[in-house]
Amino acid sequence: MKSCIHAAKQFEKLETRLDAVVANAALSVMPQTLTRDGLEIQFGHLGHFVFIYNLLDLIKETSKRYGDARVVVVASHAHAMYKAVPGDIIDFEDLRVERVTTLQTVADVQASLQRYARSKLANILFARALHKHLQESGQGNIFVNCLNPGTIGTSAATDSAAIPPWIAFLTSSVVRMTSIPVQDGARTTLLLTTDPEIASRKLSGRYFDVGPLAGKFWYGYSWDATEAKLSEAARDDELGETLWKWSIDMLKTAL
Repeated sequence: MKSCIHAAKQFEKLETRLDAVVANAALSVMPQTLTRDGLEIQFGHLGHFVFIYNLLDLIKETSKRYGDARVVVVASHAHAMYKAVPGDIIDFEDLRVERVTTLQTVADVQASLQRYARSKLANILFARALHKHLQESGQGNIFVNCLNPGTIGTSAATDSAAIPPWIAFLTSSVVRMTSIPVQDGARTTLLLTTDPEIASRKLSGRYFDVGPLAGKFWYGYSWDATEAKLSEAARDDELGETLWKWSIDMLKTAL
């Protein structure tokens, strides 16, 4: 977290405006290890929160002086695959537990994919909570949206040395068969970052998807899938507020 705070402060020293922030992090198949802050390494939410939260003053000033600003959070359709423990959708204490240092079985991989899905759920909850907080504070010209970019052929699923070769081969083969090129996968992010219609139509707090199945053979357009594709957990504003407050508490420990 301290590195995110430092990066935000350095940016403020170098720049006088910030028109758009794109928050993108993904570790899809990893052992359950912990970060320097003692949190589960696949939970790619807190870095986004800390970095953006520390840049909010600059983002707000930019929107006032230049008309609007954007925050874009790259999530995934995988958020809907998260199978939460009943009554405890995000177990915040579980984020501090280190259990598996290597991946040896299919069950280990499945558990890792569940952690990835949980992180993408958190990305969406964060985007929606940030939108809500900005709206309530009168910051209607800051547009916060999240998206599923599609299945993209990157090394996010196979770049860990802790993954056995047979698992790396299997996951990379699946990615190759179902993925779209990086250039195509970036289009929805660019749309939300630059399209004037986002501001003119006041689109914020929304979730965008690509194609009906977001896969290799159906790619072709981006669309507002908030009502059609968000899971019940991703629509849970109370859970989003719980995540927001937990993130604030975690930020305080790093200051």
